[in-house]
Parts: sequence; C-alpha cells; structure tokens
Amino acid sequence: IDAVIDSQMERRVELQDGVEGLYIRRISEMDAKQRMGRAGRCREGIYINAYTEFEQQLTFPVAEIQRTELSQLVLRLAIAGFDATELEFFHQPDRMVLEEAKRFLGIIDALHVRDDGTLEVSEVGKKIAQLPVSVQFGRMLVAAAEQERVVLDDVVTIVSCLEVKGITNPKEFDNWKKLLPEQCPSDLIAQLHIFNKACAMQKKMMLEHGIQPKRYFRAREIREKLIKCVKNVFPDVPLETKGNHDEYILDACAAGMVDHLYIFVSYDFRRESAKYRNGGSMVRALSQYSVAAAQGYSSPRLIVGLPVDIEFVNYHGGKGTLNLITMATPVSVEM
Repeated sequence: IDAVIDSQMERRVELQDGVEGLYIRRISEMDAKQRMGRAGRCREGIYINAYTEFEQQLTFPVAEIQRTELSQLVLRLAIAGFDATELEFFHQPDRMVLEEAKRFLGIIDALHVRDDGTLEVSEVGKKIAQLPVSVQFGRMLVAAAEQERVVLDDVVTIVSCLEVKGITNPKEFDNWKKLLPEQCPSDLIAQLHIFNKACAMQKKMMLEHGIQPKRYFRAREIREKLIKCVKNVFPDVPLETKGNHDEYILDACAAGMVDHLYIFVSYDFRRESAKYRNGGSMVRALSQYSVAAAQGYSSPRLIVGLPVDIEFVNYHGGKGTLNLITMATPVSVEM
C-alpha cells in the first residue's frame, strides 16, 4: 500500500438511552496514526486526511466499558461480592448505565437488592454468569432448561444466531423466507429453521438462499462451544429435541426479552412498517423484512424483540438514525 485516503470516520457501537446502536463517529488521533501506518511500509507513502468537518478529535479512543451495556460486568462483580455502582474504574462508566444494568438484572430474576442495600445473586443469576453469552441470552438458556419440554438444544441454536446478529441477509428476505414453514410468525424460530437447513448447504447454496456464510459459520462455532458449557451448567437437562415445541421455545426466549416488550402504535403505509412503543416516548419500527410483520392494522398488538439504533448518512450528507426492532416475536398477555 503506497497511499491511504482516510475519511477519519468509523461505525462504532455505543450505548444511548440503554440501547446499543451503530453510530458514525470520528476516530481518535491514535486510530488515525494506525491508519497512517498502513502506507509506506516498503517505500515512501502518502497519507491524505479527507475529513472536512470541524469537530474536535479525541486523543485516544473511547474505552469499551464507557460505550457498551454492562449487565454481565455488574452480575459477575456482584457474585464476587462487589456493587459495581460503588466502585471506581480506571475508565469510569456512567453511573446511570450501571444502575440500569442492576434494574435489568432484577427484572430477569438474576439479582436482588436486600433491605440493607446489599446485593444478592439468585440461582438464576449464578447460572447466567457461567454462560459465555450476554445476560439476556443467558436468561433464555436458563429458562429453556426449566421448560417441561426438551427445548434447550434449539434455544442454544437461536442464541448462537443472536450472538452474530442473525445469519440471514434482510435484503434477500424473499429468498430465505422460502426455507421456512408456512406458519412461522417469529424471527427467532425463523433463525432456528434456517440454521438447521444451512447445515446441509454448501457456501454457494447459502448465498443463493440469502444466508450469510460468514455469520453462519461463526454461529456454528459459538454453538459448539456453548453446547459444552451448557452440559456443565445443566448436567441433568437432555439436549436432544424431538417434535415441534415452538411454544416452549418462545416462552424461554421471551424470558430474556421481558424488558423489550412493545405495543403497537400505528402503521406507516409509505414505508410499510409497523410502529411500536416500549412504555416511553421512543417509537420504533418493525421492518417489513421481519416474518412477524403484517400489513396495515393487522400487525401484532404485542411483540418482544431486540432494539437497535443505526445511524446513517443520506444522499445530501445529513445524518439520520433508524430506530428498529429486530428478532421480533408476537406475544400474548397469557405467555
């Protein structure tokens, strides 16, 4: 590489209002020096800084602990006997983020605050902490192990797909939807079916059906490691799934998404997307590329899903943010 033209921009995972999203941000001076070093390794190089806006540049990148969700950290510190909100960190995260993590852990029955203010980790929380996945996905696995039907193996597959943000390409919705049974209203069950079908496919066939091979193989790798861990955490729970137990699978998954329950607000006919709200003022869109989506006011009244914010640059150079719900499943009050 003889020359580098650097936009000095990146897509960065950040936490805003309790939701992790992808935002467009300027890189730090240290990151810019790293990019500069890619040119001129074998001969004299050229580095062009193409950044044109006026924005103060950070000297060092923002530490990950200051821009990501911290439920797993709070839970593991509580097991060790520490309250994360009372500790001082080298890179101090926002105290509100730590408090929000404690609140969420309480909602999923992993952590409780005693009358004297000290923390008590439940048996559910201790099991979640042993699983190498995010807290909410760990809660799904614990709930699956508690089901009266054997569904743990299928939930392990779903969690593996969720860890890689799904194995399908949303833009090829019509291709991968053909792999699903006629009645499949849940994106989680869709990921399960498609993963199982992909196991018998070559890379070329995956691409033809709208499956992303890189994500599939990563999900399969996570699943293999997770199976070994699950056998240690739940030694008495069988893994083999026989028959169709979608209802029990979704019950287990909803246990990890209980904090992300959305109610139908309206339908945007121009963008063909349903609008949902989770208690606050923020309205999120359920894409038409979700198998849970329905046309018009026949959209599900209640759904659980994973919120995500994606910042983008439009044709005029302005920035906007998509507030979306992914991996959606219609639910009822009785579930």
